[in-house]
Amino acid sequence: MLKKIVKKLYTLSRQMADPWNLLILIILLLAFILRTYRIEALLDFHYDQGRDAKIIWDLWHNGKLFLIGPTTGLDGIFLGPFYYYLIAPFYLIGGGNPVVPSLFLSFLVTLSLFVLYKTGELIGGRSAGFIALIIGTFSNHLIFSGRWLSNPTPIYLTSILIFFLMVKILKSSKNYYWYLIYLLIGFSLQFEFASAVFYLPILLIFTAWKRPSVKTFLISVLFLFVTLLPLIIFNFKHDNILFTNAVRELNNDNKIKLDLVKRVGEIWKITKEIF
Repeated sequence: MLKKIVKKLYTLSRQMADPWNLLILIILLLAFILRTYRIEALLDFHYDQGRDAKIIWDLWHNGKLFLIGPTTGLDGIFLGPFYYYLIAPFYLIGGGNPVVPSLFLSFLVTLSLFVLYKTGELIGGRSAGFIALIIGTFSNHLIFSGRWLSNPTPIYLTSILIFFLMVKILKSSKNYYWYLIYLLIGFSLQFEFASAVFYLPILLIFTAWKRPSVKTFLISVLFLFVTLLPLIIFNFKHDNILFTNAVRELNNDNKIKLDLVKRVGEIWKITKEIF
């Protein structure tokens, strides 16, 4: 066993010594620096960040667990709690200092750039991966949004992981790729509810196109359902409050349409700026 571990470490060290891998590592390190430079002085800390910090403070000091996360753009409807649990250990490590969870989120964004590189490499070889990595690393919008201490920030990583897994399915379909895709979409919906406008149609189209087995599909849906359990439990513990609020908002159809059109317009504007 020890011999195998030593052999793997030796192989890994040889790979890291490769000039190309060193170049990729240096670019990723630069990407992380760009997203964390003077973060202690420039970090935006407003109402949302204070609200999140207070909720996590209650978790660590009062043992107050939570089944819901941040609010959405719709009155009385909340995201899932995964974002809070994701950053909670880093608030504890930092003694309540928001810089520490912000550094962690910047690391996740940097990790998403590595997955972006691997996705490009998978599709079009090293050159495609390198070009994607350079664009992602030095994009002005991606740099500043990667410094944001807020619940949508981790969606960079989950989104590119979903795309990476879809590409993997196109090349060699494996059941666990489907499980991971549905699980990641569940987590993504906890980071940003409006992302459902894009994720769910893409998921339905891709599933209908590649047609996983019924067993694989049902297990995948189960993974997605598990991510919704905290919200379902909260809903029934509080007299069906989330469902009632959702129905009320649906009845207020014009408001939802305006909010949806506005959010889609904002996302489209950002997409055009990036590309």
